[in-house]
Amino acid sequence: MRTSLILPIPLIALISAPLWAQTQPANATVTTVDLSALATSVLSEARQARTAVAENNQAGAMTHLNQGLSLTSQIAQYTHAGTRQLIPISTEIDTTSTYRPVKRSKSDELTADRLKRDSNVRDSTAEITRSSLDVAKAQSALESARAAVQSNDFSSAERALGDVQNSVVRESASKDVPLLRAQQNLDLARARVMEGKYKDAAVPLRSAAEALEEYCRTPEAPHAADAQSMISRMNAYADQINKDRGNALNNIDMWLDPVRNWYNQSIR
Repeated sequence: MRTSLILPIPLIALISAPLWAQTQPANATVTTVDLSALATSVLSEARQARTAVAENNQAGAMTHLNQGLSLTSQIAQYTHAGTRQLIPISTEIDTTSTYRPVKRSKSDELTADRLKRDSNVRDSTAEITRSSLDVAKAQSALESARAAVQSNDFSSAERALGDVQNSVVRESASKDVPLLRAQQNLDLARARVMEGKYKDAAVPLRSAAEALEEYCRTPEAPHAADAQSMISRMNAYADQINKDRGNALNNIDMWLDPVRNWYNQSIR
């Protein structure tokens, strides 16, 4: 099963403040800035300027170019001088999960009727693409475009504005994601319980525990201690879920919610 997700960069990950704000008295007002929103607005202004250039609209183009340059100057105030300013814009996640065993089908689409009693999620991989704006490159291109527009050289302005879009840097990485596998197995276990198939929930519960064990072995596992305590409880409950049906949904939800949150945090 393959899914795609595009996430904006959260504000908390992008909050920064100039040096003067860090040295203010305790009762001073400190302004936080969403650098991602500023970077996204730079690209928006460049696109609008490009539209104006295509219409030979000098005044409109200048308005958007000046606004775009003002935004890059604001970003510069909140970043370290002398370093390459790469401001995160978005994260795109393309996940692929393998369910086994399943009933054969002419289609690759996974449907509930293809699941077997011991079906579980065996593999979960994610192709993560992070997009960032090279602010210095974008600023240079905007300045070139503005100079061209001021000279009524709309062809040169068009080329320069194309360079603004090219200032977006994309970095991709593919990796196994045990937290996603744990989450999907817990989702599957929950679905089995909702269908009244308590015995069929045992295997995905154990697979979720195995995925958490793998997570705990990774170099970056900030929730390893909590995950370890879950593992033993999941395995123990998998052995008795058919006898202790009344607590099934509560137990699964008690594990599913934090695991989902851990996964969402890990991909931002």
